[in-house]
Amino acid sequence: MQTYQRDVTDYEALDAISLMIKLHDESRLTEADIPAEQLPAVPAALRQQPWPQNGLTVALPPALTQSYPLLRSVQTRQAIRDYDPTPIQQAELATILKVASDGDKQDWLQQQPDADENEAAIALHLLVVAWRVCDLAPAIYYYQAESHSLLHIGAAPISKQARNNLTLQAEFAEAPVIVLITGNLAAACTRYGGWGHRQLLLRAGAAGHRLWLASVGLGLAGTTFAGFLPRAAQSIAWVNNSTNASLFAYSVGYEPGSAGSTNFIN
Repeated sequence: MQTYQRDVTDYEALDAISLMIKLHDESRLTEADIPAEQLPAVPAALRQQPWPQNGLTVALPPALTQSYPLLRSVQTRQAIRDYDPTPIQQAELATILKVASDGDKQDWLQQQPDADENEAAIALHLLVVAWRVCDLAPAIYYYQAESHSLLHIGAAPISKQARNNLTLQAEFAEAPVIVLITGNLAAACTRYGGWGHRQLLLRAGAAGHRLWLASVGLGLAGTTFAGFLPRAAQSIAWVNNSTNASLFAYSVGYEPGSAGSTNFIN
């Protein structure tokens, strides 16, 4: 078993090959190998910078409390790539975002004994590309979990451009909503080494699965996928593979012909 050493590496100064070798070697560490008292603080320069914004914040409605039972959602979940043109409801979007955010907070952030974990901003970010949501202007938003609101951070790409340039599989760009999950890779690796990268990926996968299960429970459907194409991710979502690294994505909407047919079972 490796012995944990305080990491003082400047990750941004490493070439691609050296970085891959370092992350591979450090990925053999487990959480038990990383004593909490030795965790380095994350420099201010590597902490998440404020999102670009125009001052517009949209308060979301409360998350829905009625859905299909979890077991039914697990048994009936399936990936779809064709979507009904009907917009989804704001309450539905609010619910899946809150489920994913609260789950990550419960499973990860609340388990950390060190308050610097939150201060270091090693948290997941949920970016919403909203094209068809009732009473919500098409745009890119950042989900603010503390206030349960959406912060307007940019214009949504127009449909034709999105289909050609946003995702590898064009049909994902026809969904009413895409949720892009990002995280601060630079902060995570500075604090935990390669194990921090692995943990971010695990958390993003869990958040994506929660988005999916919550959607199925509400009568929606969708598909988890790797994320936006690199150039699109950088230009519309400020992904830089450092302090805002792309981790995962989820497209969601109604299955063709199913809009408005939900009949919840208590």
